[in-house]
Amino acid sequence: MDEGRGMAAVSAVMIQGGFLFYGIVGNVKIAVFRNEELIPLGTGHTVDVLAQDKYVEGVLTREDALSMLQEKRIYNYLGRDGFKEIQFYDKPVRLQEGDVVSVFSNGMQESVTWKEMEDCLARKKNCKRMAFDLVELVNQKKGDKDNASVILIRVGEMT
Repeated sequence: MDEGRGMAAVSAVMIQGGFLFYGIVGNVKIAVFRNEELIPLGTGHTVDVLAQDKYVEGVLTREDALSMLQEKRIYNYLGRDGFKEIQFYDKPVRLQEGDVVSVFSNGMQESVTWKEMEDCLARKKNCKRMAFDLVELVNQKKGDKDNASVILIRVGEMT
């Protein structure tokens, strides 16, 4: 809650013609698991990412950007006054048979390491089972106190 108001992160993925199109609002991570590696797409809308981008653009000094790198607060989300539109990425990703398109909430990202996610996906179970296993990892670490969500779609398994 921000000043008594709700906020939500949102993502959208569309797979069409062998390509992945995607968009993000808030702190959601989209990735593709391919060749035993989880490849992140998009950056999310947290203050630390914004600081990095503004430093590269030359808007922030190095010192200002460094001071903001520990700030994980979301700056763009649904429910925010002055909400900026969803960030759609213009360049689609060409998918390969067997790729696993992955969408992770911030609760998942903050509770389970990237390596743990890769290890789980490398077991090559069906997507429903892998998603369940990832949520169970969060429950073991946090005692089911965090809102962790995951969506997994294996290319070639879609109906």
